[in-house]
Amino acid sequence: MGHARKQEVPKDTITSSDTTTLEEFDKKTTLFDTMTKSKSFNKIPNHKTLYHDLIKSILEDEDAMDKGAIDELNKRKPNDANKCNTPKTR
Repeated sequence: MGHARKQEVPKDTITSSDTTTLEEFDKKTTLFDTMTKSKSFNKIPNHKTLYHDLIKSILEDEDAMDKGAIDELNKRKPNDANKCNTPKTR
């Protein structure tokens, strides 16, 4: 019981720019949800345009986040470069 446990370090860290992007995305989706529920964008034509631009922006953000996640998964880990594809013999 006297053994100190190793503290696990998370594999992926979130940078401050990621956090900012996520916060901005959350604000956009909250605004979108509010506008959709209240139908407030239907009252003024200018608001419809802004509503549709908000939708485009949210979709672009989702695409960028998906691309970032895919790029991160496709990065080759440094340990993988040293591995050989042949099985080890005893």
